[in-house]
Amino acid sequence: MKLDPVRLERQKQVVRGFWATGGRGSFLAATGFGKSLVAIMAIMMFRKRHPDEPVVICVPSDYLRHQWRELMKEHKLTGVYVNTVHTLVKRPCRAGLLILDEMHSYSSPVFSGIFRSVNYSFVLGMTATLSDDEERDQILHDRCPIFDEISLKECLDNGWVSPFVIYNYGIDLNPDDRIYYDEITGKFNRYMATFGFSLKEMYACLGDLLYRKRYARGIKGMTPEKLVVYAVQANNAMQERKGFLYNHEDIADHAVRIINRHGKGKKIITFSQTSAFCEMLTSRLGTRSNSYHTNLTPQIIGGKKYSGKKLKTRIMESFIEGEIDVLNTAKALDQGVDIPDIDMSLVCSGSSSVRQSIQRTGRNIRMKEGKRAVEINLYLRDTQSEKWLRKRQRKHPRSTIKYIFDINEITP
Repeated sequence: MKLDPVRLERQKQVVRGFWATGGRGSFLAATGFGKSLVAIMAIMMFRKRHPDEPVVICVPSDYLRHQWRELMKEHKLTGVYVNTVHTLVKRPCRAGLLILDEMHSYSSPVFSGIFRSVNYSFVLGMTATLSDDEERDQILHDRCPIFDEISLKECLDNGWVSPFVIYNYGIDLNPDDRIYYDEITGKFNRYMATFGFSLKEMYACLGDLLYRKRYARGIKGMTPEKLVVYAVQANNAMQERKGFLYNHEDIADHAVRIINRHGKGKKIITFSQTSAFCEMLTSRLGTRSNSYHTNLTPQIIGGKKYSGKKLKTRIMESFIEGEIDVLNTAKALDQGVDIPDIDMSLVCSGSSSVRQSIQRTGRNIRMKEGKRAVEINLYLRDTQSEKWLRKRQRKHPRSTIKYIFDINEITP
């Protein structure tokens, strides 16, 4: 990462801010700011005060664990233990300083166990953004409250990320698909009306008998037995609609057209919500691409059989080294991957999560001299996927977003 004095001073400001909190807090920073360098500076300052105390770095993936271990070697930092949250919640240990990379990953009932399994004195959390659900993230706000935020706009204005443009490209449903979509949505709305269109209420009634009984008493003519049927039907309709939107073949067709039209000589990553869509896209793109997701089946590459973690590592290496130029992912690479020479990304499906959207944009905009990054979001017009798109992009700089109606409007 190229050191620039403005960014370096901003990073030092974050470190000072952390210790000013008493050494228990977190900061939000868009990809490209250099969160890892902030953590390294915090470790170095901690070492001066506590030379014999261990440091633990918690990460959500094996890929990030490898990256952090290499960073520790590069900076000659010893006494630093790096491991995944999956391991650390099961293996109690002591840390003078606990660093939580991609901190948003640790709000779940299982992964929030990191706060119990690691006996720490100080804790530094860092991520691009938290979710909009403050109740779900309450443990993060309690254990390491936010003390600073470096927005995507701040990074863009200061040249800490590559200039980028986001194209939102809508696709019209054909008449048959429109009828099918409207039927599913109508069914979903009919049943969800009973729950005030609240997913939280619907899931509570679905999973908690006592809650269901109380809720049913507030609706004339409703019984707990009838209510659970409504909850099941609403959930089924929702899942059916998601599957329709996430795996629509027209999205794959247009993605292939865009890659063939604008992707020559470029390194491209695609994002989707399902491994099935990844495989569909890989099949249509052929040998120039491969899939990277958690449900990979064994493959033979160069006469050698790969499976599991080794297969994912090999596929990533082939992408980095240029053996393939398109990497199709589901959600496995939404966060934490540093590949500066990605030129273009296609978001073929996504949720309404601001965090997911900012993380995915971050994969594409790492600073590289002379680079202008392009992100293309594909969506089905006048459907829930368009609503999700508008909601998840609300924290992106408005100047970077353009709605288009033809792929020839894309300027790589």
